[in-house]
Amino acid sequence: MQKLIHPSCNIFITLILVWGLCLPSKAQSVEKNNLQLILKTKTNTLDTHKHKRDYIYKNESSWLKKYNPVSLGFGSLLYLYQNVISQQFSADCLYHPTCSDFSKDAIREYGLIKGIFLSSDRICRCNRIAATSINYFKFDQKTHHAHDSVNLYRIKPLTNTEYK
Repeated sequence: MQKLIHPSCNIFITLILVWGLCLPSKAQSVEKNNLQLILKTKTNTLDTHKHKRDYIYKNESSWLKKYNPVSLGFGSLLYLYQNVISQQFSADCLYHPTCSDFSKDAIREYGLIKGIFLSSDRICRCNRIAATSINYFKFDQKTHHAHDSVNLYRIKPLTNTEYK
């Protein structure tokens, strides 16, 4: 088989590559003054408001609800989402209470099955396209969030004092 490149050319190309990699880069040199300026400059830090939310069954008196493996699994996933994952999002929920708080209230009020269905319905409605169909009288003028309480999903209507 015929060699395409002479062995002396291989050595020459290798030496040129090593020499080129060993040269100091002048295009991206950092001056000492620039580093000192960066270190002296005070950066703007955002004052984030961290919500510390409790576990869904924290104050539950029923032993079965508190230590049921299914309740522990779903409750800890919701706790993890509320306290770790949702703080990383910059999204703002359209509703008050927020979707995760609504999920917690719905599961606590109606149980796991109906609570999951109500939560999934609420999450599907929490987007900017669905916001166009929300009645304007549900919006709070100060917070710009629509009020959507768990109490609105009862089969038996409540009195006016229980809606608040």
